[in-house]
Amino acid sequence: CAREASRLLSRLASCNARSTAITSHCSSVRSMVSRFDH
Repeated sequence: CAREASRLLSRLASCNARSTAITSHCSSVRSMVSRFDH
């Protein structure tokens, strides 16, 4: 059970890192778009 939990945690960590990169990318794109808007 602990092994399954650690596997789930590692998968969550990799997914979290990927989502963080996507979020930073989206925020930079959004700031670029808002700059073009104004």
